[in-house]
Amino acid sequence: MKIQLPETFIYTNRSKSASAYVKNGVLYVKGNVDFEQLMYTITYMVKGYDKCYYCGCELTDRNRTLDHIYPRRWGGVSIPENLLPSCKNCNGDKMDMSYDQFMQYRKLKTKKDKEEFYKKCVWTNLKVRKRAKFVLNSNWLSVYDIQELLRYMNFDKLEKTKSNNLAAYYRNWGQYTHPIIVSSNDWVFKGKHILHHAKGTKSKSVLAIVLDNVVVLDKDTL
Repeated sequence: MKIQLPETFIYTNRSKSASAYVKNGVLYVKGNVDFEQLMYTITYMVKGYDKCYYCGCELTDRNRTLDHIYPRRWGGVSIPENLLPSCKNCNGDKMDMSYDQFMQYRKLKTKKDKEEFYKKCVWTNLKVRKRAKFVLNSNWLSVYDIQELLRYMNFDKLEKTKSNNLAAYYRNWGQYTHPIIVSSNDWVFKGKHILHHAKGTKSKSVLAIVLDNVVVLDKDTL
C-alpha cells in the first residue's frame, strides 16, 4: 500500500542519527528512525494538528492526541491511514471501537445505550480476532514471504519478556498482535519479535503491511 505523504518533508531526530525526506511521492528513510514518531509527524503534516477530527474542538499541546482508527488492541498500527488528530476526550470515549463503530456510538443519546453498544462492539471485534484475523482494512494487508528476509535478520538483541508475551498471545489467538510493517525494499519497521517467533515455528509467511512508497537507504548498515 502507499501511505499518505506531504508533498515536501524533511525530518531529523534529536541526535541527528536518523533522517527522512519525501521526494517525488516517495519517503526515503536513513538511520534507525523511530518509526512511530515519524508516522505521527507525517500524519500531523497531512491531516493538520489544530482541530479534533471527531468533535471539531481546538487542539492544543494539552489536549492533542492521535487516535488509531482501527485500535491497537485489534491489530491497528501507526500509519497515516490509521491515525486521526483528536482531543483527549474523544480519544478516551472511543476506547477500543473502530472508526465506524465510534461514529454510531456518538449518535446514541443515553449512557445505557452507549454502554450496551460498546459491549456489542467489543464482542464483535473479539469474534474477528478469534478467527485469527485483524480488525483492519483488508486492502492494507498482504501475505508476506519471510524466508528470504530471515536469512539476514539479526535477533540477538530482542527483549525476552516481549518475546514471551508474544508467544503466549499467539498460543491464545492463533495470530500475532499486529501485522509486520516493511518498506518497499524489505526493511522491517515493526515486527521483529513476530519474525523471530515465526522462524521458531517454521512459518513461511506472515501478514504484513508493505509500504510501497517508502524506501530505506543504506539498510544493510542499519
